[in-house]
Amino acid sequence: MNGDDDDHISEDTDTLQSGYNTTRYPNNYELENESATADPELAATGIILPVTFPAPSHDTSEADLERPPQPAPYLSLRNLGPFNIFQSLLLTPEIILEFVRYLSPQNLLTLYSISRPFHAILSRWMAHAIKSIVKHQAPYSYTIYPFVLYRELSMPDPLGTLNHSGQIRRVPSPKYHQMVLHRCRVVRDILASLARQHLRCPPGTNHSLKKVWFLMDLSTTLDRVRLIHNRAFFTNQDLYNIQHFIVKLDMRLNCPTDGPGSDFLRKLMLGQRGLTPLFRLLTRTAFTDLYELYHYSVRYSYTPLTPAPDLHLGLFGVPEHEIGTAHLEGWGKGTKHLMRIDELVMREATRRELGFKEHIMMMLLWGYVDPVTGENLQPSREEMYMSDGEGEELESEGDPWEGTGMNMQRLEQVVLGRAEESDEDEDEDGQEGEEEWEDDNEFEDETIDAGFQEIDDPWL
Repeated sequence: MNGDDDDHISEDTDTLQSGYNTTRYPNNYELENESATADPELAATGIILPVTFPAPSHDTSEADLERPPQPAPYLSLRNLGPFNIFQSLLLTPEIILEFVRYLSPQNLLTLYSISRPFHAILSRWMAHAIKSIVKHQAPYSYTIYPFVLYRELSMPDPLGTLNHSGQIRRVPSPKYHQMVLHRCRVVRDILASLARQHLRCPPGTNHSLKKVWFLMDLSTTLDRVRLIHNRAFFTNQDLYNIQHFIVKLDMRLNCPTDGPGSDFLRKLMLGQRGLTPLFRLLTRTAFTDLYELYHYSVRYSYTPLTPAPDLHLGLFGVPEHEIGTAHLEGWGKGTKHLMRIDELVMREATRRELGFKEHIMMMLLWGYVDPVTGENLQPSREEMYMSDGEGEELESEGDPWEGTGMNMQRLEQVVLGRAEESDEDEDEDGQEGEEEWEDDNEFEDETIDAGFQEIDDPWL
């Protein structure tokens, strides 16, 4: 491009600018029809630049020019300093509501307590957040335990939304999330404890036990009978699974050679307000001494033959007015016996003419031998999976390394590199201990134990 052409373009530009009104923005018609530059290099690429650009509609004062520059609107004061991924996520509530679906109850409560922005977001969408979390982590249990039936696990809506009666509605709280996941974990670990002793239960027992726990929440016999009569809730398969579980539980709590040959423990555990005591009994996190067992049995059903003169002081830690009352309706507040699930399931099976009496022997033998091939069956990894050491239950007393083949002194020597490799006596003792351990736990595989992973679903 030569100099004449440049002069010609500059003249045209001055002419256009001199006739352009800079006090307002042009309309769409003016922008679409204004002239463009004739740069052949840009035109060859298809890019056409306008000759003029609209000026601002207001006059810029000297005060505005001297004002310090403002930060971009997408930058927040919370993000000052080094980059923080969590603080950046807090800028988008939609991402936070998706993020909380993968949090354990403990982590959710921790963030809700220490992070003010997270607290504000979760409080604003409390109902939606807790429902979506439970639906994602325990979809079946969400249908079994509706939060509207657990008022003590709900809270007033933080936004103050009114219901149809003009009162502040109640929404599920983090306690409801903890309760549902706690029950999922307890039911799973109960079945895993039985499976580790070769006492397997048929598929679907997990769901049936969750329904049993819902029935155990009812405090009157009439309500329990009405619920178990509901064929849509308690199907015939559920009744069979429950009776099968009761049979396997009796086999676990009794030894064919040493006894005790009694159903006392089963009645005591199924007569509680939930399955948590049974879970602690099977996992050996409670009831490790007779005193605690006597405490529960005296409270549940015990009537002294002769009144003791000092009975007002209590018995095994149970106050006088609570002795032998836990089996009554209302868990001690009523006067009639509160029927347990083992009593209700046999009555309902008889009412439906299911004939469970003829299936008891098959329930005893199920899960040991393949009926087709005749080979011995081993519990699968999924059946024996148990989230060991999640921190919810208290640790048992004594040496935590007891029974693992290594004491704390030996562990310290290994960690510090002072283990004596030529100690033949310790090696022989260790081999004998390992052989005894393997004899008692032939069904457990080291690869299965190593494959157990912890998942966070604790409850209070």
